Amino acid sequence: MMVLTPICSHSLNARSIVLAPEDKIRIKLLNSGQVISFDGDTSMELAEGDSILIECSDMQTVMVKLKQISFMQNLSNHLAKM
Repeated sequence: MMVLTPICSHSLNARSIVLAPEDKIRIKLLNSGQVISFDGDTSMELAEGDSILIECSDMQTVMVKLKQISFMQNLSNHLAKM
């Protein structure tokens, strides 16, 4: 599954949208001078008429949980030390 989440939204009711793995999103630019950023690391400038296709990758990532406590408990423990 994929999650589409608006960033820097000016609307309080802007919520994430959950998409199925087979869904695809195409964004077409109406003017030039736009910049796309990938995970805040790599960026490139786009030209008028360029389009971006977002789809689920064939690659998978294995997530490892190193501690047996939840994220919220871990956060609470760190805040208690401050």
